[in-house]
Amino acid sequence: MSRKSSERSVFAAIVAAALLSGGCAQSKPQGLPEPSGLVLQGETALGERRYEEAAALFAAAVTDPDSAFLGWIGLARTAASRREARALEGATTQAMATDPGSAASRDLLGRTMLEAARAFTPPDRRYLTVAFGYFRRAA
Repeated sequence: MSRKSSERSVFAAIVAAALLSGGCAQSKPQGLPEPSGLVLQGETALGERRYEEAAALFAAAVTDPDSAFLGWIGLARTAASRREARALEGATTQAMATDPGSAASRDLLGRTMLEAARAFTPPDRRYLTVAFGYFRRAA
């Protein structure tokens, strides 16, 4: 098995586990976590295409458990903007692992996965499939 094939298998297993584990929660959290100052600054930097600064701010945000999910989403969006496949896969995997489990967080994950898919030509079908799963769970 090639390294690329092995990485895809691991990614697929993580995605499947994340999608299947959501049904086990006893109570669903509401909304998204409150964005920290680092996340807000990272969003501003990303919007202004200051990718290095955005990545540094989001990386600092993931060290705080309260802002980790939004930090990983920000790192994924930054990697998608830069078309950095390896960083994108790592950040999306961590975002799925830290998903608070609300409909809003699943919608955000779905939108992030769509952004990830569109970062490549042709669009990466793995991210499209994951996005569809998150949108279904958010509804």
